[in-house]
Amino acid sequence: MKAREPVTGNAPLSHDRGAIPRSRSRSRLSFRAALATLALPLLPVGAGSANGEETAILVELNRLETVENACRLSFVLTNGLDASIETLSVEAVLFDTDGRVDRFLLLKTRPLPSGRTRVQQFDVASLSCGRIARILLNDVTACSGDGLTPSACLAALRPASRADVPFTTVLAPTGD
Repeated sequence: MKAREPVTGNAPLSHDRGAIPRSRSRSRLSFRAALATLALPLLPVGAGSANGEETAILVELNRLETVENACRLSFVLTNGLDASIETLSVEAVLFDTDGRVDRFLLLKTRPLPSGRTRVQQFDVASLSCGRIARILLNDVTACSGDGLTPSACLAALRPASRADVPFTTVLAPTGD
């Protein structure tokens, strides 16, 4: 089984099979226009969803795109919690079209204030997007903010996918 590949900052990783986050700075106006176009299901701060569900951290796999010699994963993260998330690291497992584990990734996001939405991209080197059959959000390895723990964040995660690839998670926290 392959080891987890950490994803940190915007610097390339020292090995060729890692994911490199892609940051794009956009004006608030264009970002809001993009959100309106996507019609994302956002949760208001401090309120549950329409079906009575507690506040959540929405993590949407929005797009997979082949770029050069990599597969770019675009995620839309929405913090519906009352607390701002200072750090969030999740372990994701990529499964190939034969159902086998292809690789583990450790995805580290930027801070996410309460009630805010952020788009973050990760390039997975030496991988064709067509080889990915599904992605499992396996665990939360780090989560900090006022009163937040990895197990609390794992319990609050709500994965979704707009891509052709399913994005799921284990919902039972494993402990801190």
